[in-house]
Amino acid sequence: MFDIIAIPFEYILNFFESITGNYAVAIILFTVAVQLLMFPLSVKQQKSMAKQAKLRPKLDALKEKCGDDRQKYSMEMNELYQRENISPMGGCMPMLIRMLLLLGVYQAVRNMVGNTNVDTSSFMLFGIDLSEPLKFSTDIIHNFNINWILAIICFVTSFLSMYISNKQQQHINPDMQQQGGSMKGMMFIFPFMSLFICFSVQGAFAFYWICSNVINTAVQLIVNNFFSADKIIAKETAQLGKEMRDKERERTAE
Repeated sequence: MFDIIAIPFEYILNFFESITGNYAVAIILFTVAVQLLMFPLSVKQQKSMAKQAKLRPKLDALKEKCGDDRQKYSMEMNELYQRENISPMGGCMPMLIRMLLLLGVYQAVRNMVGNTNVDTSSFMLFGIDLSEPLKFSTDIIHNFNINWILAIICFVTSFLSMYISNKQQQHINPDMQQQGGSMKGMMFIFPFMSLFICFSVQGAFAFYWICSNVINTAVQLIVNNFFSADKIIAKETAQLGKEMRDKERERTAE
């Protein structure tokens, strides 16, 4: 299954490498291209989150009405989302796509490194051979590998990416603050998972993960700046006010 996903990724990575002569640069270009394609989806996700923020007064009223009955509150909240045509799971799609991308790139890198026709010298990045697995050792003094820095950077960028994403979501949806313990747990669990995985794969895959974290975080900040929930709500409110004033003028003219 992963081989099927990897085929187009191999083709694109080899295409960029044929232009640049280096797989590290090819991975950067590939990651940028993917994020550009996903940009409309990121904007759509932000607008969906803005709609949820707009429902805040109604959700607060529901919470007061239902009291401590969480089951009733959950049912009425889902009914409210259905009436307002909002999918609370809409934010999962970009995450699923990124997981498929990780799996596809992982298999693509394995295939390319295992291909005898591929020049592994094109995997070099500032003295780091991205074609080699990181292979962690507990004997750090004698077996230190410069490639380990990729796993460490991946851990740091994964943590920062999740931290920024959670902060933005909590600003839009204050209810997430009530899940503080579980959210903080995920902020550490996922980065440690990335650290563990990176120590068992080729450096090229770890480098892609780093690029994906950095560029995805940059896109999040851009989208949040230009398409923030507050701006979207203000724009919709202004548009609604304009439509109401136009209708009032039409009735007055009649």
